Amino acid sequence: MKRLIYFSLLLFILISCKNNSVDPLAEENKKLPINEKIKLSLAPDYIDSIGIHDENVTFLNSLYSTRDYRPFWINDSCLTKDGKLLEELLKNTLQFSIPDQRYSHFNWEKANFLQKELMITSKLALLSEDLSNGIFEKDTFAIRVSSFPEIVDFITRINFKSSNKNEISHQIINWGPKDSNYLKLAINLYDFCQQQKIDTTTFDVPTLKSDTINCQIKLKEALISKGFIKSETIDSIVIVNALKKFQSQNGLDADGKVGLFEYSERNIRINIPEYMLFLSLDSIKEQHRIIVGKTETRTPELQAKINRFVLFPYWTVPQSIKNKEMLAEAQNNVSYFKRNNLKVFKNEVEVDPTTINWHKYKNTFPFKVRQEFGPKNSLGIIKYEFNNPYGVYLHDTPSKGLFSKDIRSFSHGCMRCQDPIQLAKTILINDCKNGNCNKIDTLQLDSLILLGQNKTVHLLNTIQINVEYKSVISRDDQLVFLIDIYDKDEKYIQLLKRKTLHN
Repeated sequence: MKRLIYFSLLLFILISCKNNSVDPLAEENKKLPINEKIKLSLAPDYIDSIGIHDENVTFLNSLYSTRDYRPFWINDSCLTKDGKLLEELLKNTLQFSIPDQRYSHFNWEKANFLQKELMITSKLALLSEDLSNGIFEKDTFAIRVSSFPEIVDFITRINFKSSNKNEISHQIINWGPKDSNYLKLAINLYDFCQQQKIDTTTFDVPTLKSDTINCQIKLKEALISKGFIKSETIDSIVIVNALKKFQSQNGLDADGKVGLFEYSERNIRINIPEYMLFLSLDSIKEQHRIIVGKTETRTPELQAKINRFVLFPYWTVPQSIKNKEMLAEAQNNVSYFKRNNLKVFKNEVEVDPTTINWHKYKNTFPFKVRQEFGPKNSLGIIKYEFNNPYGVYLHDTPSKGLFSKDIRSFSHGCMRCQDPIQLAKTILINDCKNGNCNKIDTLQLDSLILLGQNKTVHLLNTIQINVEYKSVISRDDQLVFLIDIYDKDEKYIQLLKRKTLHN
């Protein structure tokens, strides 16, 4: 009996302690200054219910103690203008490229103005670190553990210089990487989210030629769903113009027709889904169309340095191509080697392919094969070399007609460049170091090409090459959604569909 009494008394004390957490807005606290109310609001029990947990409380206590618990976003009774604006912005972090699920533990509906002060601050802190570091670990699909910034850095970041929504938003965007391509894309994404209806519905729209009536019906449904026209629109000119706008935003030829898909200042940037090469040599800018790898032989993302190019290169055929393609050709007709100017070697000694019994080899090709240089060489007349673990190059091609295609994924993984000689000339003209320029100028380059001999040209300055995969780009101050040819975005999309993205 005595034990039961002690147990009941202990339980009563524990419950009493739990229920005795101070309410900063209680009647007896009304006359307290706002900083004292903020201090009381930081009690874990008081703010846990709105999604601010232990690690947030630790950061908030450290931050507010440096300013005597004075608030950032409220006055004595409600949110300030900036506070209301930030609450609105932080309820939709997707416009800053961070999915809302990342902060799904915050409960705005239950929060009073004191709690919203702490929620805004806490969410801004988490958002600033996510923009700075990303939400995925580098080179993996693992979600990065949420973290908080240094107090001094954070106070500097939230020193907003305007009460204008767009200007505050752009200042938040600048918390991300300082790369100009990223900033332009992020700003365009924000602007796109303000202007465009976000809709992920897909439509199977037949071509006008294959099904005229359904093409018009489905096209209108799709354009209404995506927010390009209104439901009452019947003017065909308006519909065609809306289709052109959609095509432009999605990296397609803006012809108004429904059809089938047909960081150094000296760098080359290649975006695989864009099929484009961008050369930047200080103030010199140049663009070239490229051809990339097929879906089964993908061009890899990489970073390397170009230090030379080769005129009239030999092509040593990769083992994968020999096994998968060349062995069958040899078994079918051994004249294949002569027709394609290919030489066969065993232990570095050339052998006559007609003397080999190709049919005894099943899945492996045990010979070295080299294509001699010349205009029909698969690498064309110029190859740019850079060390990389994938064995890929940037090079010319004899198949010039493929550059006119919209979708240009035809290679075995290498990148084929349109007008690669012009690219070499631009590089040579600007290849100077310590007052000396490359001994090979454009006239000498033309002479070497006329000679038609294998020749390596070394550069005085290396050029950074970045091969990347960005299916959403900024072009002419608008977002363009490119075809995700390798389906690389799908893994991220599935991750972003998770109910929570925080640890």
